[in-house]
Amino acid sequence: AGLLATFAAQANDLFGVNGVRRYFLLVQNPAEARASGGILGAYAEITVAEGKLNLTKVGRDTELNNLSGNRPRANVPGFERQVQLQPTRYWQNFTSSPDFPTVAKVIEGEYEPIANKIDGVISVDPSALAALLRISGPVRAEHWPAPLTADNVVEILEHEQYVRFEKDFALRELFMAEATGAIWKHATSASLELDKIDELGKAVEGGHIFVH
Repeated sequence: AGLLATFAAQANDLFGVNGVRRYFLLVQNPAEARASGGILGAYAEITVAEGKLNLTKVGRDTELNNLSGNRPRANVPGFERQVQLQPTRYWQNFTSSPDFPTVAKVIEGEYEPIANKIDGVISVDPSALAALLRISGPVRAEHWPAPLTADNVVEILEHEQYVRFEKDFALRELFMAEATGAIWKHATSASLELDKIDELGKAVEGGHIFVH
């Protein structure tokens, strides 16, 4: 009850009722393991105004690396044991810390100088995307021959894309961003049935969705 009361008190701010809010959507892929879940496979920017969620930007991890360039990075607590991954240099390795709030704070601090100030970070993985597809139904991504469904999206993102795009790293990155954008836009524009909303709760309980 106390948690619900806290959420209710902050809901207007979280959902952009008292002004536009901007969130960084982090898509972690456990096919390439990192301590907080998986490698940063794609990212997006979500703008929330008056309760409406809009995906205003979708991109790839290498884009973030290129934008950051050689700019000095903050010293990140908890990253000192992950030196070989150079987590303070490569965005895809920011998830090297097992503590998600630490990861989120690093992203918040590093994203503002190269793009926009963000109000928080939402992390999802392929299983979370599957939950969204259970709510909204199948969707198509340009560089995949079949629809992405709740039953096949985890296998596709965690395995099949690595086989299909084995020799084309750039296309694999592009596909990951395309899939993220297509699934999120479809889910947030669909008419949500109350009996399906529980899918998101299951994804949170399973550690597939984090919010900071």
